Amino acid sequence: MYNVNLMQSVELNHEQAGSIVAQVLKEDFEFISKEVAEMSFKRNLKPHEYEDLRNNIEMRDAMKSLLRYYMTHRDYTEFMELQRVYGNVE
Repeated sequence: MYNVNLMQSVELNHEQAGSIVAQVLKEDFEFISKEVAEMSFKRNLKPHEYEDLRNNIEMRDAMKSLLRYYMTHRDYTEFMELQRVYGNVE
């Protein structure tokens, strides 16, 4: 959950802004990855569920690319390893 109330402007440098974007992407990536994992094990997907699964895989892959951009290589590698341990990605 994000709750921001500001009465004044806040200046962020490029690294700080990128860190915020990466944090949001990480949380969304985990959520979508869990949905993909759950749906992948479900038998007899209905047509709309199959379409949802394909869309979620597409979004997850796009987020993965963005995470590589916004995170350091070390942080990205550690995050993806945790996702593998959790069973969210292969």
